[in-house]
Amino acid sequence: MDNFMLGGTPIIIVPDTVIQKRKHKKNRINKKWRKRYGVYVYKKMKDGEVLSFDGKLYMNDYTYTKLKTELMYRSLLR
Repeated sequence: MDNFMLGGTPIIIVPDTVIQKRKHKKNRINKKWRKRYGVYVYKKMKDGEVLSFDGKLYMNDYTYTKLKTELMYRSLLR
């Protein structure tokens, strides 16, 4: 987990879960299967959703980048 700060409040980025569609017991072949059959990506949090627990903000990577660009844009306007 990556930790960032927003005005003294820590921001914790919740990663998405990636599950391979088909697996092979040998690693060499499994890499090829991952490329061929792909993966499922499960988002633990929706985009734009922010949760606050124990003085920490939890959000996914997309929400963090949107927040960061908006804050940078606002600072440029000042």
